[in-house]
Amino acid sequence: MCVLCTAVPTVLTLGVAAESKQRQAGRVAAQEGSPSPRRRPYMALALGGAVGLMAASAVYHRLLGGG
Repeated sequence: MCVLCTAVPTVLTLGVAAESKQRQAGRVAAQEGSPSPRRRPYMALALGGAVGLMAASAVYHRLLGGG
């Protein structure tokens, strides 16, 4: 498997992990009564990165004759 194809599930996994940590931090802040931390679009960034990697992989495999 090429590096681009392997990176797609890695990017999605990192996005899910970051989203989970962010939600956990929000829950902890709510229990403590402090303001919740700023929400960042980790899943949207991960999905965008995965789509970009899939497009690059498609170009590499189809047009450049990779693997």
